[in-house]
Amino acid sequence: MTDARAAPGPRVDQPDVAHLAARLEAAVERWYPGAGVTGVRWLPGGESSLTYVASVQSAPCRKLVVKVAPPGLAATRNRNILRQARLLAALHRAGSVPVPEVLFIDDGAAGAVGGPLFAMSFSPGDSAEPNIDAAADKLPAPPVLGDRARQAARVLAAVHASAIDAPWFLAEQPITLTAEIDRWERALVTLPGEFGLDWGPLCRRLRATQPPPLPPRLTHGDYRLGNMLCQGGQVTAVIDWEIWSRGDPRLDLAWFLLTLDAAHPAAVRHAPGVPGPRELLGEYESALGAPAGPLAWFTAASLFKLTATTGLIAKHALRRGDAANWGVRMIPMLRKMLASAPRALAEP
Repeated sequence: MTDARAAPGPRVDQPDVAHLAARLEAAVERWYPGAGVTGVRWLPGGESSLTYVASVQSAPCRKLVVKVAPPGLAATRNRNILRQARLLAALHRAGSVPVPEVLFIDDGAAGAVGGPLFAMSFSPGDSAEPNIDAAADKLPAPPVLGDRARQAARVLAAVHASAIDAPWFLAEQPITLTAEIDRWERALVTLPGEFGLDWGPLCRRLRATQPPPLPPRLTHGDYRLGNMLCQGGQVTAVIDWEIWSRGDPRLDLAWFLLTLDAAHPAAVRHAPGVPGPRELLGEYESALGAPAGPLAWFTAASLFKLTATTGLIAKHALRRGDAANWGVRMIPMLRKMLASAPRALAEP
């Protein structure tokens, strides 16, 4: 086993990569006898779990993607690596949603260094947030972006149409709209006062204007092009399922449409080729075979969530001393995110 090293600038909370490489060597041998690990590389990004690429030899694939829970934190909800692996395995078996294949799981028992981890197939492709990514010269051509966005809308319909009847899935307590607002309010309470966020009025208004909920469906929780791998105009894999839940599918839909709207508070451009929210909504509804219904409340809730999640990313990055982090750069935009929500609520 060679080249057991992390990428430059590793997170301070990640496990010792040499120990991780040795553990992967044993897990890979159990998965495919005779295979070996030749390198482990950390992939930057992600807040709920840590992601690595392992190079392997004498195995059916040359690369594995490995998800590891951050050490020292309780394996609950978004940090429950095995919960994520179980869902990915079910979706891959069903075949209607493109996701990586789960190859093996190591639950961290028997004295292993570190907590649970799982390895999945390496999916080819690239990832881009066309309106938000700063480097415009790295974006695909406009027709490619259009095809990606439209297919992503259709794939989202497939996510929401997924019929998983396994006991572990049905045992998941559905996330109500009240619980969704509670979740992001709890996050906002923890943000530093110097961020200067007066989120109370919006929170109260969201609670007072909740629409009747739809029956709970599988939701990704952070469905956007940045959480997909694509080749040309095709989505090859939907990734980063840490915060999946059973809930109202309109939360996913409004979040997805917001991320591709040039009016997104973090947008730096209206990328040529990206369809507008109305066209993408039509793609989703056509694939689903049913109308989505009014989305104004869900767009406002998405902006509330965007403020909370961006603030959390900024808070954690500042704690790590990572001043170049996207969340830190977005601190001046947090108030704009909150201010945009009441306007969204007023839309027909």
